[in-house]
Amino acid sequence: MQGLVTAFLEDLATTRGAGRHTLDAYRRDLTAFAESLAARGVSGFEAATTADVADFLGRCRERGDAASTVARRFAALRSFFKHCLREGQLTKDPTAPLPQPRRPRTLPKALPEPTTRRLVESPEGDAPRDLRDRAILEVLYGGGLRASELCGLRLRDLQLDDGRARVLGKGDKERIVQLGTAACDAVRRWIKSGRPGLVRPESGDFVFVGDRGRPLTRQTLAGIVKRRARLSGAASTTSPHTLRHSFATHLVGNGADIRAVQEMLGHASIDTTQIYTAVDAGRLASVHKKHHPRA
Repeated sequence: MQGLVTAFLEDLATTRGAGRHTLDAYRRDLTAFAESLAARGVSGFEAATTADVADFLGRCRERGDAASTVARRFAALRSFFKHCLREGQLTKDPTAPLPQPRRPRTLPKALPEPTTRRLVESPEGDAPRDLRDRAILEVLYGGGLRASELCGLRLRDLQLDDGRARVLGKGDKERIVQLGTAACDAVRRWIKSGRPGLVRPESGDFVFVGDRGRPLTRQTLAGIVKRRARLSGAASTTSPHTLRHSFATHLVGNGADIRAVQEMLGHASIDTTQIYTAVDAGRLASVHKKHHPRA
């Protein structure tokens, strides 16, 4: 079974450009399904039935998996079985009779503009960590980067004189992001006065490094943002992705064209970006209710 999974993931990476996080998640999903089959005494993927798939998804729900996680697990199974059928490795698709689980459409949680400003401007010192954290927050909010995009940012990717940087997004797709003056200034200060105090031989040319000089990880980045959020009075649930949501929400709220926002975020489909118009519609409804005499 492991050979089929490996072949599927290799095809996913080469023909569809799936990113590392998607591949890791699909590998976990397929491994969990294989373990579920073994527990039910099923010999392998070829012997799997629709009932086996339904039982696996049901157990995921009983365990407390989020609806979005269950939907992704089903998507992994459906893509896997379709691939194996196409390649002649299996003769049936047990997922075919089942409907795609509904993925909840939740509005992204963005910070209010004053709260975002307090958070981004909260690291005020000249110590290396303060300069790093200020640059990180400015770049996350100024460019709308994903956590993985910021962690992977290298010195050669910066185009600070032009106010932008090159990032590697989902599916290894490159795009140019606009950072803005505040972010570029913060990055310059970090590189000149902060980064030399933290870099080590293992730092390479990564723009941001942790306290011990290693390239920044998503977990370390999340910890930095959460700590600064707590100190600035922002919500305790604030994450790097919160700043990405805030970036998009504030752009749309201030009149930015939705297709321009799509390009800045690196969304493959306009449908993904469209949710920010719903966020703005909610803000407008609140304003209407508060100020209109007939609301």
